[in-house]
Amino acid sequence: MADGPGGSGRGEQGGGGGRGEGPGGREGRGLEARPDTGRARARLEAERRALLASLDRQRQEGRLVSEQLGAQELSGYDQHQADLGSQVELRAKELGLRRRLEEELVEVEAALGRIDAGTYGFCPDCGRPIPPARLEAMPRAARCAECQARQEERGGPS
Repeated sequence: MADGPGGSGRGEQGGGGGRGEGPGGREGRGLEARPDTGRARARLEAERRALLASLDRQRQEGRLVSEQLGAQELSGYDQHQADLGSQVELRAKELGLRRRLEEELVEVEAALGRIDAGTYGFCPDCGRPIPPARLEAMPRAARCAECQARQEERGGPS
């Protein structure tokens, strides 16, 4: 009734690191359930294309707004300060959106790199597999939820 080589017959796997790691600690990754990297890659590549398209649209719209602001500043009309404040606020929102899109693109490209490196689906902090439900909900997740929460508490990058 042994479970495999060295099994005790009680459903245990020997040689684990004691923290949810597979046999041999981090090196035992090949024996654990691996995420569906083909599906993850397809979703990440689709997300990458969508982010690039959004960034392109956002840059084009930003250029139009900048051109409009420049034309208004050169016109002989006095502008009300409230109008200028609204335009500055709109520009700040656009820049914030662009920065967030760029950050998401970096996360997606990093996840694609982890797929290529064979480390996708494993938390770099604790070495445990990232739960499939987390990867399904957020394919670009780099860490398990517990390690991600600790990272955010420290104020580090996500």
